[in-house]
Amino acid sequence: MSRTSETQAVSRAHTAEAAPRAPTPHRHSWSAVPAAEGILRPRLLRRLDDVLAVRLAMVVGPPGSGKTTAMAQWARRAPVDVAWYRAVTADGHPDALLERLAETVEQVSAHRPPARLDGLLHALDQRDSPLVLVIDDLHLIAHPDVADLLQRLLTSMPPHVHVLTGSRRPPPFNLAQGELTATVVGTTDLRFRSPEVDRLFRTAYDAPLDQTDCLRLTRHTEGWAAALHLFHLQVTAQPPDERHRAVRGLAGQVRYAREYVGREILAPLPHELVDLLRTTSVLESLTGRRCDLLLGTTHSQRRLLELERRGVLTASTAGSGSFRLPTVLRAHLATQLRDELGDPATEAWLCDAARVTTVEPGPDGAAETVRLYAAAGAWAP
Repeated sequence: MSRTSETQAVSRAHTAEAAPRAPTPHRHSWSAVPAAEGILRPRLLRRLDDVLAVRLAMVVGPPGSGKTTAMAQWARRAPVDVAWYRAVTADGHPDALLERLAETVEQVSAHRPPARLDGLLHALDQRDSPLVLVIDDLHLIAHPDVADLLQRLLTSMPPHVHVLTGSRRPPPFNLAQGELTATVVGTTDLRFRSPEVDRLFRTAYDAPLDQTDCLRLTRHTEGWAAALHLFHLQVTAQPPDERHRAVRGLAGQVRYAREYVGREILAPLPHELVDLLRTTSVLESLTGRRCDLLLGTTHSQRRLLELERRGVLTASTAGSGSFRLPTVLRAHLATQLRDELGDPATEAWLCDAARVTTVEPGPDGAAETVRLYAAAGAWAP
């Protein structure tokens, strides 16, 4: 799936039910904003309204979480001008970035500013109305020199200009600077809630689910927009009773999302990080010590932090040093592990993991140990 087709797919699973309304006369400019079909989610759009009160708003989430759709739906309803720029890898140099930013500012200006920082700042300063500058796919150009240039732009812009970024991982900005007020819309904000899943399947997909199935599907996918859309594609031609059976059969299998997870999330990762994720997928929560005990290594914490930086892992609780995998990704990796090891070796590995949890308990304490032994067929209540 290309980046464009990914955006189109996720857009159907993204943000209230009202049809997009036309821009209001002053005719706010948003000509470069991509199309943003699908349901609207008012609570998410309200979160994005915060960009007008700060210098920088960041939408951060993994592939397929609907970042572009959320920003585009907000931009097409924004009460101010919006200039949209989607980064590509070739822009990962200050000169290339300045050229692209000049093109972007030209969308809402009478003339194209020179591709210099002072020229851009002058053009922005000459505006007599607010502007939101969107930089999508910022993770593609996260080079230190580019980050430094953007930092200088952010801290020097006039107060009526705001920046909205979309990225798979937190941008490398120094948010400690007093003049750089910022807000973050993260993975939790982007997730679909059960009522939104109900609305999505009922109105966008014309394939309604009952309340129990909505809850079960939301819990299994954790509201991940791409997973919801991929599940829909699997059941789109099925009658209601077959859709119901498909939802009931979700536990422990992610065939509907296997190709997407492999291509979009795992393929860009170094082999050693994928191997770490696969071999530790039996654990419900990950810490450096847990992984080291299971694998007989000493460097797991550094790799977990790198996976968090890449947006693959999320921190379980603030300051605990514990991480977790999204349910769909963990189920995919666990299936890979069983296919690789075979049943007897997998059951032995589950017992090894259970013993690790007795030494280094997780948030659920002994309950996780019981579940691991049960999965290995080695627990008799």
